[in-house]
Amino acid sequence: MKKRPQSHFIPVGNLVEQVATRLVDHPRNQALRVWREWCRAVGDTIARHTEPIRLLNGLLTLRVDSPSWSNQLVFLKPDLLEQLNANLLPENKIRDIRFQHGILKGLPRTTPTKPPPPVWPAPLSEEEARARALVTHITHPPLQEVMYRVILKNMIRKRLEKEIEPVSK
Repeated sequence: MKKRPQSHFIPVGNLVEQVATRLVDHPRNQALRVWREWCRAVGDTIARHTEPIRLLNGLLTLRVDSPSWSNQLVFLKPDLLEQLNANLLPENKIRDIRFQHGILKGLPRTTPTKPPPPVWPAPLSEEEARARALVTHITHPPLQEVMYRVILKNMIRKRLEKEIEPVSK
């Protein structure tokens, strides 16, 4: 009788932990942990011209889009360190900041960049009646409701355009 070789199974949890630990401890990922706090701490103006790229042994490396911003940030470094460290976990505390010139990669910002959607006025009763009449021939109820909402929004949009027509000379 042949003996089957013993296989050594590794529990999936151990494997995931080994892989995840290497990824989490990578300097690039540590910098990404600081990313959210960076945007909150420095404000939108500075955040638009900088991005954290590495955090290693308490040294934060920032990519800055211009030498003039880099010079300005050198003077702001003590304040930046204080603002950042106030809300970071102890293992992510920053002891110094180094600046590196380059093109920003444009990672997602945590601060809102686009305005909130416009608030639509309520539909008029005649717009609702007209929209309902236009979708009565649709036999599938979910499609009928979607088409009703689309038509109604379009009617409201047209009404708003008429109300805001430019005054002719």
